[in-house]
Amino acid sequence: MRSRALSTLFGPLLALAACGGSDGGAGSANELVKVEVSVSAHLTGAVFYIGVEEGYFADEGIEAVIHPATESGATSIPSLDRGKLAVNSMNSLIAIANAIDQGARVRIVAGTSYAASGRCSPSALVARRGLFPEDRPITPADLRGKRIDINPLSSEGYFLDVFLARGGLSLDDIEPVSLPITARLEALDRGAIDLTGTPEPWLSRMVEAGHRVVLTRTEVIPDFQSSYLVYGSRLLDEDRETGRRFMSAFLRSVRQFNEGPTDRNVEIAEKFTGLSPEELRRVCWPVMRPAGELRPPQILAFQRWAVDHGLMQRIVDLEELRDPWFTEETLGGAAGENAP
Repeated sequence: MRSRALSTLFGPLLALAACGGSDGGAGSANELVKVEVSVSAHLTGAVFYIGVEEGYFADEGIEAVIHPATESGATSIPSLDRGKLAVNSMNSLIAIANAIDQGARVRIVAGTSYAASGRCSPSALVARRGLFPEDRPITPADLRGKRIDINPLSSEGYFLDVFLARGGLSLDDIEPVSLPITARLEALDRGAIDLTGTPEPWLSRMVEAGHRVVLTRTEVIPDFQSSYLVYGSRLLDEDRETGRRFMSAFLRSVRQFNEGPTDRNVEIAEKFTGLSPEELRRVCWPVMRPAGELRPPQILAFQRWAVDHGLMQRIVDLEELRDPWFTEETLGGAAGENAP
């Protein structure tokens, strides 16, 4: 495989470069169309760096200019709407749906990582060491009154609320705490919190420190979509052909990412994440659906929960929420919406 230097590492979002190639043409090798991409600094973000390093985007006439995002990616929505940012990798379906409900020109174009059944879980609920007996699973009643670091306004809250409901409880029966992701391990060590919902690589670090995984997303909501690829007005309206070519490169990157911690993937991910090769081989790599499929029943159930909890005004229909043209054109037909 070819190795290409990253076009931009962590450039400030407020200084986005001017977007070129509005005519949608592929351009020559010296006239790549710039596409500004916002990516969270989780392991899933490595899929975009694979596309840059391996030349998949360049093969499609695109220079993917990558910028850092917040943990959920939600703060980038205004830039997507205005066309200053073209692509965003996001895990907050609530933020996406609310933005669309308020008229923002953003759409989901593909699903990315999900809680794949039968695979390791790249995120989980972790209890501080000694909180529960090691030889039995937890019950909803075990969580009553516990200090749990989790965002109740996100899919983390949904995952925990679904589990609590099995015992007739809800998020009202816990004490929610909000900590930066980098502070959670220390908080567990000090006993400042009882449990935390956390992704890799912090998940593996907590386990190595003696804390215990007590619940995974796969156990509670198997195959739940964790993150989404979102386009803004530039690729939705002004330059759909570039959006299609970006999708083609992205899905090539997904296929390589799904190979997991190969030597080449580890080499690329090390540059992006700052994790050592040893840790990258040790952690659980997320899985992405190779055709960007979505599962409408799950999206509907999650939105219904969000509306019931006052986090959304209404359920946004799938036809409003997503634009399937980009995957369908790339794959030569419907991507399929009910794949596992």
